[in-house]
Amino acid sequence: MFWQPFYPRRWVVLFVIFYFGGIAATHAEEMITREYWLKSTDATTMIQALNIVIRNPTGKRIMGGQGKHLVVTDAADQQNEISEIIPVMDKPPTQTKPQRIVMEMVGRAGIYMHNNQKDAVLSRKNEAPTGAPPPSPVYTSGINSYDTFKSTRSVYAEEDAKILKQPRHILEEPALPSFSDLVLKGIFEPTAGKRMALLSTGGMLYTARDQGLFESNRTRLKGVTSEVRNDEVILIGPDRIPRHIKFHSTL
Repeated sequence: MFWQPFYPRRWVVLFVIFYFGGIAATHAEEMITREYWLKSTDATTMIQALNIVIRNPTGKRIMGGQGKHLVVTDAADQQNEISEIIPVMDKPPTQTKPQRIVMEMVGRAGIYMHNNQKDAVLSRKNEAPTGAPPPSPVYTSGINSYDTFKSTRSVYAEEDAKILKQPRHILEEPALPSFSDLVLKGIFEPTAGKRMALLSTGGMLYTARDQGLFESNRTRLKGVTSEVRNDEVILIGPDRIPRHIKFHSTL
């Protein structure tokens, strides 16, 4: 599998004409088009799996193809994620039914994303700090190096100044999704006795694992616990009410 710059062929020209209005509107969003050649999967199956695994925040993604030929128009960030995940999913299937093949591909993507998350955490733990400020002195008496009775400075002024020099990161907490809108896409067992589940709603992908719920398998949602069973996922939010999320249909 590889991608290359987009050079329309006869059937691709028809595809572009059909979606001309949508593509013209996406130029302002810096949308790009890439062409992928698959090895083990057909374009129709890959499109179904990608729509589950890769979020579509703009809602303007366009995918089409025939046989092993896949064409995707999307924003640059999503194209990078698609380029990374396609080789993971584009492997000979062990299932025979179309829907089971799709879920097998989604499962491979979920395991890959989970392993990447663990590697990233391990890398951050092993990374030696660079340019870190020296540790603040520990004062055992309540008196600093200046006269605390005459000075108007805080006894913690030196420590405050050091903290203010450090870079500050403002993290935006992800919003909790409506549990009733979550759709259970698949349950997998990457390691023996340890299950994980993929859920989605509104174009966003969530992962239930390690007794928590993660947005895009990266950010853990606060106040939410999860239990992944054989055929359902139980989510408990801040209101402490268990929600049982099951498959809408049996494959």
